[in-house]
Amino acid sequence: MNILFLLTNKTETMYLFDDDTVASGLAIMRERRFAAIPVIKKTGEYVGTVCEGDFLWSVMDSNMESAHSDSDCKIRDIIRNWWNNPITIDESVEEVVERLMHQNFVPVVDDRNFFMGIITRSSVMSYYTKKMELLEERTVCSEDTLDSLDAQAVGIINA
Repeated sequence: MNILFLLTNKTETMYLFDDDTVASGLAIMRERRFAAIPVIKKTGEYVGTVCEGDFLWSVMDSNMESAHSDSDCKIRDIIRNWWNNPITIDESVEEVVERLMHQNFVPVVDDRNFFMGIITRSSVMSYYTKKMELLEERTVCSEDTLDSLDAQAVGIINA
């Protein structure tokens, strides 16, 4: 299966720019009640994911406290680039599911590292729920068909 089927497109995804201020980023996360949010450059390249812990550590870090007072501190100054690494569209569904066991979303980039969107736990769960419903419908149809064939066979035998 192609993972693009599970993708929430960039145009439908909330994200921050790496040159946004920490204060504005925190305000957006608080307003939207996000625990983490993707960060991109103005050019569209994926930078990383910033999470609540990044904001907390920036406040606790003595070097960052002075930057906060000037409100010059940018998201790029607090982000951990190694956390929530992106995947490409060539990634397997199994890898996506594995990653989603540890985080709420997986960022997706193209081969030039441009942000395409995210795959969320809920999109994967919705997909598999619908797939299970379709399988159940097919099973019910198959059972009905078998019952019909059984009835026809009994009718032929009794004739």
